[in-house]
Amino acid sequence: IKELAPIVLSHRVMLNRTHGMRTQSFEQTERMVLDIVETVPVPV
Repeated sequence: IKELAPIVLSHRVMLNRTHGMRTQSFEQTERMVLDIVETVPVPV
């Protein structure tokens, strides 16, 4: 799941810069999703 999350979820995320300017960089959103996923512990 953690490997697929950036690919599957990145297109659903919109990053906001200051004053509501949006960026459409797939690489930025993919990195953000990966950072979030890496901080979530895997249940055992």
